[in-house]
Amino acid sequence: MFVMALDDLLNNLSNPSTKQVLDGLQEAVVITGVDGSILYANSQFSKIVQAYYGKENPHGRNLFGDYNFEAKDQKAALLEECVSSGLAKQSRRVVYVRDDKSEHYYNIRMEPLKGANEKVEGVQVGFVDVTNEVLEAIKDELTGAFTKNHYLRQLFPTESARAIRAKRSGSEKESYLGVIVGDLQDFKKVNDTLGHSIGDDILKRTASLMMESVRPTDYVIRFGGDEFCVLLPNTDQAAANQVMARINSNIKKYNRGIRNPLMQIKMNFGVLSDNDNYEGILEKADAFMYANKRGAKEKGTPP
Repeated sequence: MFVMALDDLLNNLSNPSTKQVLDGLQEAVVITGVDGSILYANSQFSKIVQAYYGKENPHGRNLFGDYNFEAKDQKAALLEECVSSGLAKQSRRVVYVRDDKSEHYYNIRMEPLKGANEKVEGVQVGFVDVTNEVLEAIKDELTGAFTKNHYLRQLFPTESARAIRAKRSGSEKESYLGVIVGDLQDFKKVNDTLGHSIGDDILKRTASLMMESVRPTDYVIRFGGDEFCVLLPNTDQAAANQVMARINSNIKKYNRGIRNPLMQIKMNFGVLSDNDNYEGILEKADAFMYANKRGAKEKGTPP
């Protein structure tokens, strides 16, 4: 990354040759103050901003306050850490959500910019677009579960097409397609209280328990964050309920050995099987999950 002292950099931005160097970089580059307010953005970042929000000048906006990053508080905290420590920081596969709800992914690197007294006066932030790399991935790097994109691009289209063919041929049992959706209860509290490394361990253990509980023909998918999905081919409602019961049973067995309640796995689930409206099955199962979550909260009992 191209880095110089903040005063020198800002003074030289009016120089066409300096601007040409920054605009010629393949990565998006932003210069911020210590509070994250944007002092300069090169043409690559401006293209990102225009792609997401229409034509606008990012100057003066707050990098992690005004733009639609996922977990923006974490990224703002990382920038603060870069400023306070005077050391470079980086974050991989940061999610940026477009207005149309599509996701783009960036590796971010933050470099402190110091004045003459060696005090950090700003931060240079570089964004490398890794969207294609992420979207082409089949397995989630952290948990080993299938990725949401692989589900959308390959798993669901393949299995729903198979179910449709089975229905047309009169194979009633094979025409059913089941889905289980689940998310971790109070997972933000786990990250905030115990730290993200513990949160990552819980995500990995959750995926592992789910994969141990399903059948060889089923697919466990991490949809992102703390949300998981299981795609169940050739599965009617009764069989789908049985798979969910095994997942719950294995989670309860695991929790018996965990003394700290925050480190226990607590999930909300929704399950549905259908042999008609395949396109709507995930949305309906998701609605059941949130209904179960609301019902448990109203009763004051864990889901």
